[in-house]
Amino acid sequence: MVRFASILEDDSNSTFLLPSGAGHYYHVPAENVMAKPTRTNLKSCGEIDALLCSRSPEAWKRCLTYGRVMRIRGVEGNALYTTFAPTDGCLDEQRVLRLVPWRVAHACFPEVKGWAMRDPGYWSLSPERMAVYDWSKEADLPDAPRLDPVLNNWPEATLTRPVAARTPLQMPPLDPMEDADAQIFGDVGAHPTTPPPLPPPLSWEPPPAPERGSRRRDRAPFRLPPSLLPRQPPPLALAMAEDLRALSDFLFECKDVVPEGAYLQASDALKRVWDRSI
Repeated sequence: MVRFASILEDDSNSTFLLPSGAGHYYHVPAENVMAKPTRTNLKSCGEIDALLCSRSPEAWKRCLTYGRVMRIRGVEGNALYTTFAPTDGCLDEQRVLRLVPWRVAHACFPEVKGWAMRDPGYWSLSPERMAVYDWSKEADLPDAPRLDPVLNNWPEATLTRPVAARTPLQMPPLDPMEDADAQIFGDVGAHPTTPPPLPPPLSWEPPPAPERGSRRRDRAPFRLPPSLLPRQPPPLALAMAEDLRALSDFLFECKDVVPEGAYLQASDALKRVWDRSI
C-alpha cells in the first residue's frame, strides 16, 4: 500500500496536497519526499495571497528558513515547496504545497543558508534539510517549471470538503505598479492590487449671511507675505554703504601711487566688507 506524505504520520486527513489545475489536488507519495518540513508559515489570508503573487526574494526569504521547505522528486527532477497556516482562515491551507519560485530560491538561499549554519548543532541532525539550500534550477529541475502530478501518476485527492485554499489562478492579474502604489498609499496587510480608499467627497456650504443691522466688516486689503516683500536695508547699512563708496573712490585714485599687489589686497578686503554689509 502506497503511503502518502502527511503533516501527521499515517493520518489520511492531513496529507499534503499538490495543486495542479483549477480545483485539483494530488497526493504525494512519501517515498518521493526528499526533505519534509517541520514547520509552517503563519500569515493572514491577505498576506498569503500577496506572497503567492510576489516574486520578491525579500518577501519570500523569511518563509524559507530552516525546516520550512519541502523537497519533492519526480520524473522531471526535484522541486521545492513550502506551506502556510492562515491565522484568520481555513486550516486546510496548511496541507497545500506552494511552489517556491526558482529565481527566488537562487536569490535568497545563500543568505538563508548562512542563517541556518550559525547553529550547527541544530541542523546537523538533518543534513537533507540543509541540502535544500544547494538546490538549483539548472541541476535539479532543468526542463520543467514544476512537478506535474499527472505525469508522475500520483493519485488525485478525493476531498470530503472543499479546501479553502488561495491559488494564483484565482487572483486578479498583477499590477506592475503595485510596489510603487504600496509605498505611496501605505497599504499594509491588504491585497497589493486593492485600490486605495477614495477620499470623502468635498462639500461646500455658503457662508452665513450677515445679521440684519450688523455692521459690515471691511475686507482686509491683499498683502504680499513677508518673504516676498522687497528687502529694505536698515538706516545703519545705508550709512555704511556711503562710507564704503567713498573709500572705494579714494582707493581708485591711489592705485597709481601704491604697488599693484597692495592695491589688489586692499580692493579685495573692501569688497568683502561690502558683501557683508548688504
